[in-house]
Amino acid sequence: MRVSAVSSWGHRARAAWAEASAGARVARKLGRDAVLRPGAVAAALREGVRGRGIPSWLRFHAANTPDRIALTAKDRDLTFADLDREVEAVARGWLEAGLRRGDAVLLLLRNRPELVVAQLAAARLGNRVVSGSWRSTPRELAHLAEHSRARGIVLETTLVPAWSTVGPNPRSAGRVYTVGGPSDDGDTAPFAALRHAAPASARPMRDATLRASVVMYTSGTTGVPKGAVRRLDRGTAAPMVALFDRTTLGLGQTHITVCPLHHATAMGFSTLALGLGGRVVLLEGPFDPGRFFEAMARHPGAHTAVVPVMLRGLVTFAEGAASSSLARPRAIFCGGAPLPGPLARRAIAAFGPILFNFYGATETALVSLADSHDLLAAPGTIGRALPGNEVRLLGPDGREVPDGEVGELFVRSDNLVDGYDRDRAATAAAMRDGFFSVGDLARRDARGYLFLEGRRHDVIISGGVNVYPREVEMVLTGHPAVVEAAVIGVADEVWGERVHAVVVTRTAVTEEALLTHCRGQLAGPKRPRSVSFCAALPRTPTGKIRRSDLL
Repeated sequence: MRVSAVSSWGHRARAAWAEASAGARVARKLGRDAVLRPGAVAAALREGVRGRGIPSWLRFHAANTPDRIALTAKDRDLTFADLDREVEAVARGWLEAGLRRGDAVLLLLRNRPELVVAQLAAARLGNRVVSGSWRSTPRELAHLAEHSRARGIVLETTLVPAWSTVGPNPRSAGRVYTVGGPSDDGDTAPFAALRHAAPASARPMRDATLRASVVMYTSGTTGVPKGAVRRLDRGTAAPMVALFDRTTLGLGQTHITVCPLHHATAMGFSTLALGLGGRVVLLEGPFDPGRFFEAMARHPGAHTAVVPVMLRGLVTFAEGAASSSLARPRAIFCGGAPLPGPLARRAIAAFGPILFNFYGATETALVSLADSHDLLAAPGTIGRALPGNEVRLLGPDGREVPDGEVGELFVRSDNLVDGYDRDRAATAAAMRDGFFSVGDLARRDARGYLFLEGRRHDVIISGGVNVYPREVEMVLTGHPAVVEAAVIGVADEVWGERVHAVVVTRTAVTEEALLTHCRGQLAGPKRPRSVSFCAALPRTPTGKIRRSDLL
C-alpha cells in the first residue's frame, strides 16, 4: 500500500509538473501575439472576466481590438465592436420580451451570424442555450420545445410550416422569432426586431454568462435525443492548454466553420477562435470542398474542424488539383467519427503534418488528441488522453481490460456535463464511479495510444463471439478499391448474427474479391459473409453513419 501511494503521488506530481510546464510554454506563445490597450484591461477588470464567459471576452475584444473582424458570413463582416453591440441589443430585447435568467432559449438555425449572436446574447443573460438541428421534423420540433421548456425560440423561416403543425404546447412556450426571410405566420416575429425592442442604455448589462448553461441534444441515432447540460461556471482549462501546446493554435487566427454549429465540434472550435480574438468564417449550406478552398484562398492561414467524410472530400479535391493552386490550412482538426488510417496518410501527404485527430463528445468535451506523427506511427489512433482527463476501458464486468482488449471508454474530468436534462435514468446508466461513457468502445496499445472500435450497441455477436465493426471496416478500407465501409450484423439461424458489409468503392470490384481479401486478415466469426454496394453511406448531419438505415 505504501509503494502504491508513493507511486500514485509521484504520478500526480509528474502530471502537475507537465501541466505547469505546458502552461508556461502556452503563456509565452500567446504572449508574443498579445496586444493590450489599457482601456480594454480596465473593462476586463470591471467585468471580472474569468476566462469561461465568451460574451465577457467579446466585450474585452470589442474594447481592445474593436475594428478587427470577428465574424464573416457570405458578404457580411462583423467587427468585434459590431458583434458586441448586436449581442447587447438582442439580450436587451429578450429582457424586454420577458425572458429571465435561467430560461431556455431554443435555437434552430443554419450556420448564420444570427445563430452566433443569439447564442452569445442568451449566454450574456445567464440563460440555458439549447441548440437543435434546423433539419428537425415536426415530431423532433415538438420534443425539443417541450423537453427543453423553451421560453424563447429562434428558427429558420423554412421551419415555420413544420412548427405550425406540432400542437399548442410548444407554440405557447414563448415568442417565436424567425431568420431567413419573411414569414406568413402571424405568431412569429423577425429576429431582427429584437435589436430594437428595448431602448439602448449607456451602461452595459452585467454579464451573467457564468450562470448560463449550454444544452446540446445528442443526435438521437439510438433513440430519442437527450439534452446534455453543460454549465459555464465549471471546468478545467488543462485540455485546452495541452491543445495550444501541441498545435499551432494562437491569438487572432481565423477558423473556417464547416460543421453545423448545433454540433459540439463546430461550436467548440468557433467559440475558441472568438475567445482568442480571431475571426470565424461561417460556410452555410452543404459541405463543398471547392467552396472551402475558395474560402481558404481569401483567408490564408486559417484552420478548420471537420468530420472524416469531409476530410475525405478535401483530400480528394486536393489530389485532383494542381498543388500550387490551393491555399493550405494552418491545421485540420478531425473528429466526430473514427478516422481511417489510410485517409489520415493521404491527408498528411496532401497537406503536410497539419492533421490532428481528436476524441471528445458533447458529454465529455475534449478527451484525447493525436498529431500527424501519432497518426503515422499508430494509424487510426485518437491519441492519448489529454491532461485533466482520466480514461478507463471497462469490460462487461465493470473491470478495466488489459492493453490490447476492447472495453467501453469511460472518462472522468472536471469538464463532464452535469448529466442529461430531466433524465436521471439515462444519466445514471452512463456513469460508473464518477466516470462517464457515451457508449464508445476502444482499446489501448502498449504505447498508450487509444483506438476507437465502434459503439456498444453496434457490437455483433456471432456464434457467441463479439465482433467489433471498426476492426472489420479497417480491413475492408485497406482494399485499394474501397473508399469506405460500414459493417452490421444481420440475423442468422445458425450463428445468431452474421457479418454483412456495405461498401463504397472507387473502382469496380466483386463481392467475392472483397470476401477473399477479408479471409486472409480476419478470423472466422469476424469475416463478412456478404457484401453490398452503395454510392454513399447514410449519415447524420454530423457525419455519423446511420447503421439502422443499412438493415
